[in-house]
Amino acid sequence: MGNNIIKVGMLRSSGKPASRARAMSYVGQHTGVDIYFFSVDDVDIETRKINAKRFFNSSWVTEVIDYPLIIDNDNNSSMKNKNVINQLSEYCYLTTQVLGGKLKTLNLLRDNNIFRECLIPQEVIRNRDDFTSFLELYDYSVLKPIRGNQGKEIYFIKKNNNKFYVNFEGETKEIASLDNFYDQVIRGRNFIIQKYIESTTIHGAPFDIRVHVQRNGQNKWVNTKTYVRVGTSEGMTANIATGGGIANVISFIKSRYKEKANDVLRKLNELTNHLPTQFQQFYSQDIDALGIDLGGDADGNLWIFEINSFPGTQFFELDEAIIRIEYLKYLHDREIGKKNNLVNLYNLNELWDSNLVIDSQINNNKKNVAVLRSSHSKVGVTEKFIKEHDDNIEFIICDEKPIIDFPENKIILLKDKEKEIMSVSLEKRQKYKPFVYSIIGSVGKTSVLALLGRSLRRIDKNAYINDFGNTPFYVAKGILSAPINSKSWVFEVAGASSFRDEPISVHSHQMLQPNVCIFTNIAEAHVGEIGSLEDVAILKSKALVNIPNNSIVVLNGDMPYQKLIRENVNPLASIYTYGESEKADFQLLDTSEPVLKFNYKDNIYEIDIPADLSLEIKLNFLAVAAALFLTQVDWIIASKYFSDWKPVKGRGNLETKFIENKKLTIINDAYNANPTSMRLAISNLEKRSHSGRKLVVLGEISELGDHSFRIHKELLNFVSIAKIDQVIVIGSLYLEHQNYYMDDIVFYENLTDFEENISKIVEDNDLILFKGSHSSLLYNFLNNL
Repeated sequence: MGNNIIKVGMLRSSGKPASRARAMSYVGQHTGVDIYFFSVDDVDIETRKINAKRFFNSSWVTEVIDYPLIIDNDNNSSMKNKNVINQLSEYCYLTTQVLGGKLKTLNLLRDNNIFRECLIPQEVIRNRDDFTSFLELYDYSVLKPIRGNQGKEIYFIKKNNNKFYVNFEGETKEIASLDNFYDQVIRGRNFIIQKYIESTTIHGAPFDIRVHVQRNGQNKWVNTKTYVRVGTSEGMTANIATGGGIANVISFIKSRYKEKANDVLRKLNELTNHLPTQFQQFYSQDIDALGIDLGGDADGNLWIFEINSFPGTQFFELDEAIIRIEYLKYLHDREIGKKNNLVNLYNLNELWDSNLVIDSQINNNKKNVAVLRSSHSKVGVTEKFIKEHDDNIEFIICDEKPIIDFPENKIILLKDKEKEIMSVSLEKRQKYKPFVYSIIGSVGKTSVLALLGRSLRRIDKNAYINDFGNTPFYVAKGILSAPINSKSWVFEVAGASSFRDEPISVHSHQMLQPNVCIFTNIAEAHVGEIGSLEDVAILKSKALVNIPNNSIVVLNGDMPYQKLIRENVNPLASIYTYGESEKADFQLLDTSEPVLKFNYKDNIYEIDIPADLSLEIKLNFLAVAAALFLTQVDWIIASKYFSDWKPVKGRGNLETKFIENKKLTIINDAYNANPTSMRLAISNLEKRSHSGRKLVVLGEISELGDHSFRIHKELLNFVSIAKIDQVIVIGSLYLEHQNYYMDDIVFYENLTDFEENISKIVEDNDLILFKGSHSSLLYNFLNNL
């Protein structure tokens, strides 16, 4: 098949291909698809290469490949390396998504009245009363971890004559004390209790029905296999992993239900045909496959036990692979179409007349210019737009020839897209000569950006605040989008990673050529990638090496590694410090009044600000005041905005939410986090006066690498002694330390589990701080609350 061979990645948690991978490879070789098997450990995110295995001549051979367009992934441990998964998700289409756990999936059906008659009564156990109350409702209950474990650690509890008996791993015992059982088994862990559905054969062995559905080559749902799993007569579950077997579904149901068999089969057929489509509506990405587990009671009622993404294919790997390969081919064709549909339109005034790229062909031309985004740069609209506006488009500038029909002499291919886009941006900066402020540092950049930009607009209504993003291509897009009549630009600049062997902040500053750079602070953000706090200081300060002569650096004088940072500053630039220290040029003075009070060269200045601001917010105000003082004649007028300031959304703003008529005050500080900002947010919550309870909900801190275990434990130490009514932490990185803090802190394995229990946690008039890295999804959770 030559060049028509499609490459598809197969991402799994283990580095050893199993029978499913062999089946996929075998079918793929006969249908024009090469399967490349790999785990996250095989991915090099720097070079964007994968050290993969391909089945060739009856054995697995290793090949280094570029990122494939489509990756067939599982939904479990292969997804845990967030850095790898995030990059793969940016460049590739990952087929399988996490549905959110059995609680979320079943509650979605229950809340939307979908097959409600098939849903089992259940309760998430949050406290002792939840457990004991449920046992009183039903004679037979099943207790199991919220996260499945292949049928293990499941407790079957039966009530008989006011006594309770538990069957665990085939052994039945009387429960002498429900309180003791709760303390020994449940306390500090995440369990769900359900009414037990006695789904058994006529001989008393447990059974369930697995319905395996998946998408085919037309993106339609098909039923690959429906089969019965029968457990051992000694066991209580029908899980194959614990020694069960399988049976033909039609024969089994006819034997088990006799005259009711046709009714049971009709209900089974209804579930198979309609549940996948109805369930898909709750997810934006296509669900590729579902495993629907059902039980049947003695009366022939079907009950939904759970719904799984990435269901197993034991005993029918080839059947599944034949359908799967056709679906992967469909996805490949679909994503190819999307990739070739990524373009961006700029008019001449936005792209400018850079002689490095287009000067010779576009100068003096009044028509529009289109730029094709073909390799995941941050520049792009649709190819459809080009087709609709082809009369107004004079040139397409791109790094790959587009597939649309456009005259060859009007396509300009770039040899080095990144370099030339940056050159266009620098060309504009040099031509229009705005006064440029940049903000660097670990914490507070976005808040300083908004405060400085809006203050400048008090004296220059056209002051430009870049809101595209802080990495080089977002900076470039911001430069290209800035109005030509704007005298002041304000840009946030990231510096936690490298591009072409230099910190990305260096490239951003090469384009911006800032007149003033505010350095907010350093913290243990991104230490997993960078190394240590000292390494953070080095990397962040590299942005200051090549700033223009005579530029100004406004430096937080309270942060560590001052000498090291200063060594990286262009010696022809001027450094001014701010902070609490008496050595700071702009010294923050303590006051209980709602004013920013500071000393500069033995003169005392006061600016009105909102009341009850935290120290770090006051330092942000001081940094902006210093930058304005040093550069703007009308700095006093500009700083009048300070009194109107409100936090940026997700950076500490207050929101009012209602859950079941309970009014909550939310401190939304969930856009991002690092260890320093976590502690500051918790301390600020302690200091706030509030008539109701004070709670804190913490997500994980990302990108800590080998420091993650230590930092999350230190944070738990810190918050466990804080004067806060209830502390809730979410994520597996906290669970590693659960045994040490279960009396002081409530642990949840994931956000879904927390979401399902929040209505039971909160009380009217609660004040709740939400704080975590963006990847913890707390910010998204609050947006949807």
